Amino acid sequence: MKSYKIRIHKKAFSYLKKLGSDEKERIKRKLEILSEGKFKKLSVLKMSGEWEGYLRFRVGKYRVIFRIIDDTIYVDYIGARGDIYK
Repeated sequence: MKSYKIRIHKKAFSYLKKLGSDEKERIKRKLEILSEGKFKKLSVLKMSGEWEGYLRFRVGKYRVIFRIIDDTIYVDYIGARGDIYK
């Protein structure tokens, strides 16, 4: 199985830092699974419309939105479900 490098945008990283330790750890564990290329385990979905080219998965009430370029996963957005798409 292919492995990927993870790059987190500074806005997404800033949001992640503000979360409580439980949520932060859950998201970090999911990002590790993502870096191992186990997309099905995370129920990764393709996005459409203005989000075309992005993929997402959920961690409780949070969403992680990313794109893949070559062997790198770029995490552009992390946020609460109701706020992230605005």
